[in-house]
Amino acid sequence: MPLSLGVSVGDRIEVGDSIVKVKAIKNHKLIIVSVNGGPDISVNDNNADAVEILPDVRLFTGLDRDGARSRLAFDAPRSIKITRIEPPQS
Repeated sequence: MPLSLGVSVGDRIEVGDSIVKVKAIKNHKLIIVSVNGGPDISVNDNNADAVEILPDVRLFTGLDRDGARSRLAFDAPRSIKITRIEPPQS
């Protein structure tokens, strides 16, 4: 079962030794991310077309239950640690 995280533009998620950054949210069906500052990757809402962003890590989009917040769903083995990087407190 994929891990689903609510995201906003600028959010960063640590996936193993890599950093996934949310660069743009076009709509709930299309989110643009980058991995380790690399090229833009378009991620859509079709699990069958999930994008492999890293070895054994596939990504697709979705919505939370009330449809108000975009989500990224990470389909990866449990051995790959996936954690949100909290922004520094001001």
